Amino acid sequence: MSQKLLEDIKESITTLGKNFNDGTVKVDSQFKLYEERIKSLESALREQIGLRDKERATDGTISKKKWGWARFAFAVAKKDWTFAPFEKEECDKHRDMIMKTMTAGDFTAGGALIPPQYIAELIGLLRPKLVAQALGVRMLTGLTGSPVIYPKIKTGVTGTWIAPEGTSITASDQITGQLNLTPHMAGALTKISNNLVLLSNPSVEQGVRDDLVNVLRETLDKAIFQGTGILGQPLGLLNWTPAITSDADFDATDAGTALAELVLAAKSVENANASLDNAKWAMNPTSYWKLAGIVDANKRSILQTSDQSGLSGSTPTTLLGYPVVRSTLVSPAATDDAYFGSWDDFILAMWNVLEIAASTETSTAFEKNELWIRAILYADCGPRHEGSFYIQKSLN
Repeated sequence: MSQKLLEDIKESITTLGKNFNDGTVKVDSQFKLYEERIKSLESALREQIGLRDKERATDGTISKKKWGWARFAFAVAKKDWTFAPFEKEECDKHRDMIMKTMTAGDFTAGGALIPPQYIAELIGLLRPKLVAQALGVRMLTGLTGSPVIYPKIKTGVTGTWIAPEGTSITASDQITGQLNLTPHMAGALTKISNNLVLLSNPSVEQGVRDDLVNVLRETLDKAIFQGTGILGQPLGLLNWTPAITSDADFDATDAGTALAELVLAAKSVENANASLDNAKWAMNPTSYWKLAGIVDANKRSILQTSDQSGLSGSTPTTLLGYPVVRSTLVSPAATDDAYFGSWDDFILAMWNVLEIAASTETSTAFEKNELWIRAILYADCGPRHEGSFYIQKSLN
């Protein structure tokens, strides 16, 4: 029985080997058949693309001067233009035109294939520099009552020498007054579609909120200088009575004359017994650069940096040794007013922090599917001492 099993195994191995050899022969035969077919197809293709000897010039190049798509396709596929010189010549000739035609600027000639790229950042509006904080005005925040009253002494008693002995002292009275501050409301409102809020990138809502905050801060800063006291505005320094102002024409043609007129500002404030320890100038850019153009005999501007190195220095610019803060909020370019003063004597009163509120149900917002965003602040301002400030009007 064991002998029979061994014979069966031997027969199986022999059969397996025969089948393997037969299979190998069949595979080799199939490969040869494929190679012959490839050569046959390639030969036929060469004939189709005009590569027969009769179509060649004596130098071996193709004499046929007619576009052949088969030649073109074969050259592109093989990355070999040896057998398609005419097609290569035509492609080279029109390459610039083809590249020019397929441009991003033409939607139908390639532009549609280029996807847009959006930057997730909203470009904000160019806004004026805020000046209240830079000048160092005195801030009162968290107020709840109205009006806020600052009692003050406007005129003090008079002291006299007494002679001869026993003479009565002449009586004099103080003149008192008040600085009354009442809340003035400033607000800003904008309406945006909820669809825009939902689909926008970056968030349009946050961009709108930031813009509302900035515009109210500017409104408040501008009121410090130009507030009219009517139509809900606080009374700004320009319209405060009796603010010290100079309506005389400013001479910008001569450095000596210009300096003499500017010196009057500092002298007037100091003569009013105001402290100049933290005094500053405030003016718009037009006034600033007008002063920068006034030079002495040595071509030095009357505006200097604090180290006297000139306008190109890195230290803060000064006028008569006092820092200059400039912004378009100070005054319109047409008026060119300049302010000098001890800004710690100017009060900016705030009854609330700047408040932002949003609603989708206010008025017609619900039916129009809109988001209404509102910003509000309550503020007032005024000088503790009018004599602490001088206004040089019409700096032109």
